[in-house]
Amino acid sequence: MKLFRDPIWNFVAAVGAIAALTFGYFYYTGSQQTKRLTVEILTNSSLVSVRDDVAKDIKVLYKDIPVKRVSVILLRLQNTGNSPIQESDYSRPVVISLSPSAEIGEASITETKPKNVDISIAKSTPYQAELSKSLLNPNDQVLIKILAINNDDTLQIGGRIAGISDINVSSVLTPDNQNPNGNLATWVLVLGIGSLIFAIFWTSDSGYRFRQARFGFDPAAHLYAEAQRYAIIGEHVHAIDRLARSFRWDKKYIEKAKSDFRFDQVRQSVRFKDLLDNYEQQDGSGTAKIDHQPER
Repeated sequence: MKLFRDPIWNFVAAVGAIAALTFGYFYYTGSQQTKRLTVEILTNSSLVSVRDDVAKDIKVLYKDIPVKRVSVILLRLQNTGNSPIQESDYSRPVVISLSPSAEIGEASITETKPKNVDISIAKSTPYQAELSKSLLNPNDQVLIKILAINNDDTLQIGGRIAGISDINVSSVLTPDNQNPNGNLATWVLVLGIGSLIFAIFWTSDSGYRFRQARFGFDPAAHLYAEAQRYAIIGEHVHAIDRLARSFRWDKKYIEKAKSDFRFDQVRQSVRFKDLLDNYEQQDGSGTAKIDHQPER
């Protein structure tokens, strides 16, 4: 269709093609079977802490044993991939480690989603807790609570699972970087929409006024030159459209178009004749006259 040979529509088509390619890429990557295990740190804070300079005056007991610090750690473990993690996928189970000088007082599973997730946690060393090798379907979640004794905020999570190079560890206190593809898709979409809006403004009468005021741009000459190009390639509808816009900016181009050889074929068009008649009828003498301003 001739409409889509217009520069603005060529630009729209280019943006659409980029958007389609971007959508296709993310649809393809999203449809691939991927395994991903994420552990989110919800809290790792002290319940009780005794400074060394007052330790002789204050005594804190945990199960009748003096301690300097008691911390609570809450973790959310989730299968954030689109493929199940089977029990047979574990080469080494998921292990949560504190400082070697610390001790795990208690470790428990406080909640699972869905409720039938069969998983447990137990101390494997004084400062380490080990999760059982359990089936985790996509979006399955496990909430883990650990009471840490004399820990210095050290928290390490490791394991070896088929198809997973590393366990993703994040915190609610830091930005979520779990989904870089989603962030990229958002930026591509914003860039595409922004470019489209800018292109529409740049080629509008408002954009021409801005360019005229700031850069000395001549809208009438620009539009007339575009009309000439369209006339040369036989795009008479677009040529007449550009001429009409050019005439609104500067009436001298009406007389110029009457004698321009590039418009020999265009002048045979009824639309072109109607365009001239419209302006000439505004002035009873037959001289083209423009009484209105460019579109706003």
